[in-house]
Amino acid sequence: MDALLILGGLLLVVFSMVWLSMQAFSTGLLWGWSTLIPPFNLIYLLAHWKRGKRVLLLTGMGLILLVVGVTMMAQRNPERLSQLLSWQWLTPEPEARPELAIELRGQINGHEFRPQFAELLNGVLSLREGGDFFARHEISLHLPKGYTSGPLRMDVLPTDPDPLPLVEISWQSEGSPLPEFWRLSRGYSLHLDMQPVMPNKLQGDFHLILPNEYQTSISGRLELYTDQLRYVDGQLDRGHDSLDTLQAVVLDYLQRRWQRRDIRVVPMLPPSAAQWRDGEVTQTVRYHQGDELAELPLRLKKHSIKGWRVLDDNYAPLPAAPLTPAPVVEAKPAPAPSAANDRRVGFSLPQLLATPERYHGAQMRVVNERGREASGLFAGINEEGQLQIRQVRDDAGEVLFSFSRREIVLLELLEP
Repeated sequence: MDALLILGGLLLVVFSMVWLSMQAFSTGLLWGWSTLIPPFNLIYLLAHWKRGKRVLLLTGMGLILLVVGVTMMAQRNPERLSQLLSWQWLTPEPEARPELAIELRGQINGHEFRPQFAELLNGVLSLREGGDFFARHEISLHLPKGYTSGPLRMDVLPTDPDPLPLVEISWQSEGSPLPEFWRLSRGYSLHLDMQPVMPNKLQGDFHLILPNEYQTSISGRLELYTDQLRYVDGQLDRGHDSLDTLQAVVLDYLQRRWQRRDIRVVPMLPPSAAQWRDGEVTQTVRYHQGDELAELPLRLKKHSIKGWRVLDDNYAPLPAAPLTPAPVVEAKPAPAPSAANDRRVGFSLPQLLATPERYHGAQMRVVNERGREASGLFAGINEEGQLQIRQVRDDAGEVLFSFSRREIVLLELLEP
């Protein structure tokens, strides 16, 4: 509404000036040229008041609309008003830089492959080309379970024995609604030599060559994300839509609310596609405060400038941590970790079916008889008795996979 008032006021003022010049030229050529140079147009208005008063009335109406629109915008959206008054909208926007420095060249099934996005999450390294729900081309490497973080170095030859990283290649042909894919567990060549780059990236060499009949190879320098957080000038980007962003915002809120640094947030449930679209998430968050487990219902909302934040967050920042020298203690052998709270101990399909609530929200990997595989968060068992796995994608919301218990050949719990 405020923008319409400003635009309407400007149009009325411009129209009244054009109308005044037309009347002046009809009076005389000299009068016409004089109205184009302020303040001589005022002289014409005074000398020909009967003809100019209607122009002055129209100009006044335009100025009133302009002032009302500017006042409303100053109250509702001062940032937008400051941008208009500073004429920033006239300067061309700088070219957007790519998120990642990916210098890879190669092909998939004989077609050119130039990935624009790469990440390493839950032990799966993914290279994607295309931003649709299904990538136009994608390569996924399921790394050995021993890797968690740090430098990533790996060399694989076609004659190396198992176990090797599982390679998945997918592409979408023109006119086909679903992608096609290959899966290889041996017979390829791979070289990885990547080093951590703060705060959440890996960077280095990447070379992958499949057997000749697949017509697939890729080589060059690769940079990828190791989590779903994004940073701008070293600060967390709260405007990025990801589950990791929400958990970082909630952790910061809880630490400032209770003025404690020993708070750990239990992994939250992924929001639905509608919640991401509406920019509002309501969820009961569980967290550890020292040795105690607590719950707190929270409502998060996405601000157009500040990004995600917890509503009614007025808590002060945490004080700086004191710099105290670490005490010198005698080294003792670390006790063996207890398996009492490790849900992976004794985990099986019958155990999951008997107590599904214990594993709700846990990371799992499921494979059925037809080779269909899904990794994600356990979302429960539906009315038909099927296991549901929720997989979250930054570019396409979430995907819910359903597996019949009779067809499951492999079921892994990926976290304690």
